[in-house]
Amino acid sequence: MWKRTLKYLDNMELALCGVMLFSIIGLQFIQVIARFGFGRSIGWAEELSRFALLALVYISAAIGARYNTHIRVSAHLKKLPYSIRLACATLSSLIWLAFNLVVIYYCIEYIQMMARRPQISGALLIDLRWIFAIIPLGFALQSIRIIQLWVIMIKDRDFSPLFHAGDD
Repeated sequence: MWKRTLKYLDNMELALCGVMLFSIIGLQFIQVIARFGFGRSIGWAEELSRFALLALVYISAAIGARYNTHIRVSAHLKKLPYSIRLACATLSSLIWLAFNLVVIYYCIEYIQMMARRPQISGALLIDLRWIFAIIPLGFALQSIRIIQLWVIMIKDRDFSPLFHAGDD
């Protein structure tokens, strides 16, 4: 069941990122044509592409966590014994998870505060709580992916992805 859920999550993340990227490109193309061809700006297209960019950033960060492609400074670890490298990588992942949980907590608090004084976007008239909800969702997806990577590495008893990501 978990494998099927995670596979669905893989496909959903990739599809959403594709849709967001295509939307941004299309909306900005339309915006350029409207500005330079007709001398008018389309406010809703600019705002929607901004929201799509926000979603793209946070969802693709989760994809990066899944494939262990986030930027890490690891040159100093190469000289250390394997057990110390593993301990440093474990500590690094735990700090990352703790940071994600703190961000999720404060984002949810902020969104709840926004419920008392709703803010509406200028052009699309969307309640900004829905837009801000992308941030804790993205960090929650990152946390799931970090845990997933560790489960796979523990199950396979292969921690080499921690030390070779980005060496290509």
